[in-house]
Amino acid sequence: KYIAHDKPSTVGVEDIRRQVNDDVVIKPYIGPYKIYIIEEAEKMTPAAQNALLKTLEEPPEYVVIILLATSEEEMLQTIRSRCVCLSMKPVPDDELRRFLINEYRVPDYKADICVAFARGNLGQAKALSQNEDFDKIKNQAVSLLKNITNMDGEDVNEAIHEVSKFRVNVDDFLDIIYIWYRDV
Repeated sequence: KYIAHDKPSTVGVEDIRRQVNDDVVIKPYIGPYKIYIIEEAEKMTPAAQNALLKTLEEPPEYVVIILLATSEEEMLQTIRSRCVCLSMKPVPDDELRRFLINEYRVPDYKADICVAFARGNLGQAKALSQNEDFDKIKNQAVSLLKNITNMDGEDVNEAIHEVSKFRVNVDDFLDIIYIWYRDV
């Protein structure tokens, strides 16, 4: 279960109480575990972290709580001391490339493109290599960037609407544009 939060900049105490603390007492219906994932855990307020503390100290045997944070230093020491901290680093580009070529038989030119856009994320590189629409989306983004100075607002809107026909969300499309500018 992904823990949602109402405010974009913080995870509040009520979010934790309602979605984790009040929910952990209910045993799982399917499977042996209930898994809670709190993305952007560093955005938890101190009160929210303290509310989670009791559950972290004595979780039911069927509960797994995963806190995803960009910086563990932003978490309270009492939280950090009760967690197993795993530092995840980006996979080097050459390893990603080898993996795609050897494990998924991706042609080397496509592996290079997928690696550039994945920025060290193995799951993203794999997904891009298997996405039939990725080349079309990439070409659409590059075409938009090359021709944007000659386009009016309606043309830009139409070009972005064309992208929505593919299986990609706007954030991924913007990532492609960002990476293109980075590489240029």
